[in-house]
Amino acid sequence: MVNQMFRNMKKNLTILTLAMLLSVASAFAQGGTTGPLTWNIDNGTLTISGEGAMPDYDYPDYAPWYQYREFISTVIIENGVTTIGVYAFYFCYAIESITISNSVTTIGNNAFSSCMTLESITIPNNVTTIGERVFTGCTALVSITVESKNPNYSSLDGVLFDKDKTVLICYPAGKKGNNYAISNGVTTIENYAFYCCQTLESVIFPNGVTTIGDRAFHGCIALKSITLPHGVTTIGDNTFYACMDLLSIDIPNGVTMIGDGAFNSCISLTSITLPTGVTTIGERTFFGCKSLTSMTLPNGVTTIGNFAFTSCYALTSITIPDGVITMGDWAFSSCTALKSITLPNDMTTIGNFAFDFCTALLSIDIPGNVTTIGYEVFSYCFALESITVESGNPTYSSADGVLFDKNKTVLIRYPVGKKGNNYDIPNDVTTIGRSAFSACATLESITIPKSVTTIGVYAFAGCTALTSITNLNPVPVEINYSEFLSVDQSACTLKVPTSAVSAYQNAEVWKDFNIEGIEVGIVETDNYPSLRIYPNPTSGELRVTCYRHCGLDPQSPENNEIAGQARNDIQNVAVFDVMGRAVLVETRHATSLQSHIAHRTSQITFDLSNVPAGIYFVRIQTENGMVTRKVVKE
Repeated sequence: MVNQMFRNMKKNLTILTLAMLLSVASAFAQGGTTGPLTWNIDNGTLTISGEGAMPDYDYPDYAPWYQYREFISTVIIENGVTTIGVYAFYFCYAIESITISNSVTTIGNNAFSSCMTLESITIPNNVTTIGERVFTGCTALVSITVESKNPNYSSLDGVLFDKDKTVLICYPAGKKGNNYAISNGVTTIENYAFYCCQTLESVIFPNGVTTIGDRAFHGCIALKSITLPHGVTTIGDNTFYACMDLLSIDIPNGVTMIGDGAFNSCISLTSITLPTGVTTIGERTFFGCKSLTSMTLPNGVTTIGNFAFTSCYALTSITIPDGVITMGDWAFSSCTALKSITLPNDMTTIGNFAFDFCTALLSIDIPGNVTTIGYEVFSYCFALESITVESGNPTYSSADGVLFDKNKTVLIRYPVGKKGNNYDIPNDVTTIGRSAFSACATLESITIPKSVTTIGVYAFAGCTALTSITNLNPVPVEINYSEFLSVDQSACTLKVPTSAVSAYQNAEVWKDFNIEGIEVGIVETDNYPSLRIYPNPTSGELRVTCYRHCGLDPQSPENNEIAGQARNDIQNVAVFDVMGRAVLVETRHATSLQSHIAHRTSQITFDLSNVPAGIYFVRIQTENGMVTRKVVKE
């Protein structure tokens, strides 16, 4: 019973709401003006009368009847009205019929767009101008008829043409049939001509067609194949946008211009051959063509536009000719199957984010003529192990697979997939660039030299495994939280010079790390001639031996007497790298090898096999003092 009561209340409220809306519409329909014209809604019919031109409308100031569009099923434009304004009946989705008087000479852009229940319309004799997109979104429109004496327009089989039938202006989106043969004599397919003709599967072109306009076949989701005639020279912007069933298209050699977004979101397109006359791959030309597996660009191409191949998920190879000079922003972004790409020698510019999210890309070589590399070009390239720059490049360089500026003072990009968990930034670097280490999720430790004075935004963002940072700059570099975004600072140790601990503890962002002081700038001392470290250089095992005068002045009789006493001289040994970081510490007492007074000796042995090759300092603490010696690990 409760449910029944609720349904009754809901029904009554619905009836009441409709009654109120009808009442408001009826009250407002008593009179209304728009420019020099008046309008009236009565029983679902909108009548527009008066003398002169209807104003143009646009968001947010649509026509005054727009708010009552759900009640309008019929439109009558009476004699005396000379124009139908821009967006006049936009999204009046309940309109089923429109009568246009002979006094009308101009129909503005988008005048009837998205009138989704309109099935047919007649264009009177005196209309001399029809704007763009007048019938876009009229998904039920079956027929457009032009009166025979119209001087500028004509119709054939319900399709709108210019008077001579050389320009196909509009094919009704709701026209019956899956196939259409464009009539002979047509040279131009106008902008939006077949816009969202969702049941159209094939179109046959006559040989005379030379130009296909912008968005001419936009949203023709059932269109499977296209063969363009040899006379075509121009394909407009977004011409085949979202033709989602399009498997193949034959483009004739005469085509020299392919507009931006021409094949955007053609998700079934697997291959395409471009003619030699094409010089530019425009913006978003193949954006989202997720089935496209390979591409060979013709020799005449000089520019690859922004987003040209973005999200071509299946693209495994592309051949770029030597003439290409510029690669735009996001050009190959999210081409997740692309493992390798060869950049031509003539290339000078690589745009921002050009290869970001190319997750299978293993390596890349930067040619010698490249003088501009945008920011975050290789972000999220998780498999990228190496970036190599040709030695003659005047602007950029590389070392150990890492990208730098020419002088190696700016670290631009550390490859996300580079092997190893640790990295020491070279001593000459002054700037760590924007996103230089971003998404390096396997990097566990990093050393920042004291030369670094600038750290770019997002420099270490996403380095989620980072647990140790050694920063040798005694003055904290000013940074924001974005530089270490997604780094667990509470679980990451920040090692800084002992003298700078307080400064880092009071510096924004840095203060949130676990801060430890380290000694920086170890100096070799050789004041204990009776102490021996060997072999040096070493490939692994290293011995430290302290003879009888270890730590004492051998010329002193007093010390000679002390040296004869039984004790262990070596207390601990520590090995440091050139940055002052401890790589090994032995704290146990050394073993006494000989006990007689004349040859008192103590010795400790340890293994450096797992330490990388380089220069190290061994610091030995004895009962009588400390000594530091330099050793070389081969």
